[in-house]
Amino acid sequence: MSDKRRGASSRALARIGTAREIARRAAVHVRVPEDLDAVTRVDISASTGEVDPSEAEMSRRGVDAIWKAVQGVYETGLHPGVFFCLRRRGKVVINRAIGHARGNGPKDPDGAETVPATPDTPVCLFSASNAVLAMAVHHLSETGAVNLLDPVSHYIPEFAAGGKESITLHGILTHRSGVPAMPQGVDPAILLDREKCLSLICRNAPFHPGGRHTAYRFLTGGFILGEILTRVTGMSLRDYVAENIAGPLGMRFFNYGLAPEDQDLAAFNHRTGQPAAFPFSLYAKRILRARWDRLVNLSNSPAFMDAVIPSVNFFATAREMAAFFQLLANQGELDGVRVFSPLTVRRALTVSTAMELDRTLLLPMRYTAGGFMMGASPVGIFGTYSRNCTGYWGFSSHLCWSDPGRDISVSLLTTGKPIVGPLTTAMARLLFSLSWNCRGKGHDMVSMAKPFQLGKGEAAAMAKKSRGLAYNPDRISEFSEKVLLSLVHEGERRMRKSVYTLSGQTPGDIIHEDGLLTVKHYHPLAEDEITVQGMTVPVEKKRHRMPLVFIPPLMAPGFAFDLYPERSLVRYYLARGFDVYLVDFGKPGREHARVSFEHYILVWMADALAAVRKDAGRKGLSLWGYCMGGLFCLLYTAVLHDQNVKNIVTVASPVDTHQMGAAGKIFSLVGLPARKLEKALGVGIADLDPRLLHIPGILGTIGFNLTNPIGVVKSQVDLLVNLWDRKYLTGHDTLSQWINNLLDYPGSTLQDILVQIFLANSLGRKGSMTIGEKEASLSDIRCPIMAFAGTGDKIVPERSARMILDRVGSKEKEFALTPGGHIGVIIGSAAPAQLWKQSADWLGERSL
Repeated sequence: MSDKRRGASSRALARIGTAREIARRAAVHVRVPEDLDAVTRVDISASTGEVDPSEAEMSRRGVDAIWKAVQGVYETGLHPGVFFCLRRRGKVVINRAIGHARGNGPKDPDGAETVPATPDTPVCLFSASNAVLAMAVHHLSETGAVNLLDPVSHYIPEFAAGGKESITLHGILTHRSGVPAMPQGVDPAILLDREKCLSLICRNAPFHPGGRHTAYRFLTGGFILGEILTRVTGMSLRDYVAENIAGPLGMRFFNYGLAPEDQDLAAFNHRTGQPAAFPFSLYAKRILRARWDRLVNLSNSPAFMDAVIPSVNFFATAREMAAFFQLLANQGELDGVRVFSPLTVRRALTVSTAMELDRTLLLPMRYTAGGFMMGASPVGIFGTYSRNCTGYWGFSSHLCWSDPGRDISVSLLTTGKPIVGPLTTAMARLLFSLSWNCRGKGHDMVSMAKPFQLGKGEAAAMAKKSRGLAYNPDRISEFSEKVLLSLVHEGERRMRKSVYTLSGQTPGDIIHEDGLLTVKHYHPLAEDEITVQGMTVPVEKKRHRMPLVFIPPLMAPGFAFDLYPERSLVRYYLARGFDVYLVDFGKPGREHARVSFEHYILVWMADALAAVRKDAGRKGLSLWGYCMGGLFCLLYTAVLHDQNVKNIVTVASPVDTHQMGAAGKIFSLVGLPARKLEKALGVGIADLDPRLLHIPGILGTIGFNLTNPIGVVKSQVDLLVNLWDRKYLTGHDTLSQWINNLLDYPGSTLQDILVQIFLANSLGRKGSMTIGEKEASLSDIRCPIMAFAGTGDKIVPERSARMILDRVGSKEKEFALTPGGHIGVIIGSAAPAQLWKQSADWLGERSL
């Protein structure tokens, strides 16, 4: 590649990187606390609270899985508050809220007063308000006050203008009216003026001839139907709902707007997520016909809560909305109170339109005669095998529905209003979890059979006859969900791989920097206990006086000690009462080829530990090194005779390199000939230009993978099989961020390591080597030593690491074998209970 083309490519990559950084910073998120239980409120009241899952024919494990998925929606950082209620078999199984009703918005200051979200917090439903409006109109039809096949102009004569005289109430309800939206660019404040909005709708021509196309009506239908109800009954929509629905059911908030005394209880809404760039901005304008953030801000105003905006400002709790959809699932009766006749409910929920492209939402949709959205099989907007589900989405992320097949009614209300963000994936996981954990006996087969026109008897016979995946309903349901989740996760990995990499999250401060080198000091943990690989570790309040410094190998990034929270060595040691520091040698490039081994030991190591002592206010410290990081600890202490290094822990650190398996044999075979050749020619490896020996990280990655090619293939197969499992993906991608992206090895450093450590095996043969002009003899080390090796380590086997004890001059020295390979020994599933605990116990006794 020419310099000109290389320069153009570099500039292009820089622009991409800058754009991503700008996008990341521009994203609007809320603060998500680490302890989710601290911001969770559960309804435990005797009358409305949660029942034991067994009463609803569910398992505790299933309920916990669903709630975990709800927490995932909150953990996206797109919602200050999330409110969730699940009813099954008529019982309230989950009624909880997580987050804050007010005070934790993305633009609220850190010290703002917060109001916790509770199950009794009223939330604005926005377009999900249409569910109640539709049933109010069908109730009018039940009483004979209106005929749904009448033209709208029969009740509102001025509506006939512009060629709308043939549009019926049924057409408005089923989203086939031809007037799905307000004119483009309308100020959302106009919604507070009912007469002005109605006049605007009536005098405008339809977007397309009524009845020809399905087009979701967000605002217009509400004003039309609300006006008809008022003219026919002489009552406001608010009074009608209170008298005929909310009152009989004993609901407090369930209505349009809020009473003045209740307005301070309402949850505030916030615009969140990424900025709405094309095509999302165009899509938002198509639906709302106004600026997204203006409508969000309007919803928090007292004027909005005072008004009656039929398709927008209905307020309710999640429990009230779940109860409303339970009412519909029960054919109009709830807790012995009948609100609608069974015939009215059946009419409202009867399928009205076939699956077709909605001209507003630009999605394939089906609607009922009441305008309710319908699910689909094998997957729809309400989850898998949801063909008979009916419900409503509301402004970005509200979702309320009932599923007669699973006998559930669900209400998910949220206060974040994102256009772009990871919400889609989180919501999909919740829907799949609900579908799977609430599946009913046989209903999945029926749902699957309907598209093929199979009767229940045929479906049951097929299920009984079959034994394989092809016809087993439970296995098909599970397999379908896994396939869909896999597709969602893979798409998310392609667009934002960082979503699944959780390394380096433990808070801390950079206390020293020098070129590539950084030194980080970690903050003490605020928790009382942490969980590490399923093991609960109490956080020790009494702190060890002696600082502990982690030293990584050159080709591994510093975050190798701080992987995802449940597998973080740093967090474990913090919990055990240590004052933890991390030395990170950065990411060298080809321009750093001349950085020598001497510089790492005599300059960077020395400066890093001096910075630690200054920050901690203590001279004595302990060193903890992994692989070559362990050699750095030993060689630094030996060459500088640092008596303030009080303890050293090494893990998988090679001393006798000629005992390093196949590689060691190669080094031992070529070592002597190489030295003779160098003597004969007068030129050796040390005389080469360091740039020729500089090893790019990709070569290191390939070399590491070649040590276990079968394991690499197995890892990829396991990834494919478990692509549906987000927890598995998090572990896989976080670990891959390390082992598949090894760092460059500076050429000058490699020269010293090759010549002295690998070819000459100086440390293995005589326990010393030259660093610059100084001799580093391991026999000069006098502090206690604890050396570890992995039982399955093929890179640094036991015999190579055990040599440390034969070469150091320490009187107190120990060696231990723990489970795992070269990487598994430090971060494998057995590491916390074995290596971590043993090393922490050993250091704890010597860090007082």
